[in-house]
Amino acid sequence: MEGDELAHDCPCVIGRLHETWYDSWLVDPKVTSALILLKALDLPGLRLGVIPARAELALFPGHAFSIFDSEQVKVETYASGLNITDKAEIAVYEKAFTLLERSAAYGDDARALIEAELHALG
Repeated sequence: MEGDELAHDCPCVIGRLHETWYDSWLVDPKVTSALILLKALDLPGLRLGVIPARAELALFPGHAFSIFDSEQVKVETYASGLNITDKAEIAVYEKAFTLLERSAAYGDDARALIEAELHALG
């Protein structure tokens, strides 16, 4: 793997842009976060989706989770982290990700959402 290239495609969806990303106490400062997202849009192999604040949702974006090659899911909750390896439970998270993807904007549309938030931040 050279430089910034990822070993394989890596789809990623970020929860509702304004309410859960920029207003979150977990992300500070807001401008730096937006700039990092803009840079991430250009990473080869990364498909970054952003769920707009007013998107029609097929599923409410609950706790953050990451799926690793259909072998493991790591879930971040308020109280702890979960490590899931049961195939049936992994399938539930894969279905959730598929539903969340439907609400997300990608490419130039995602960039426009992030840039609009940056502009709104002044």
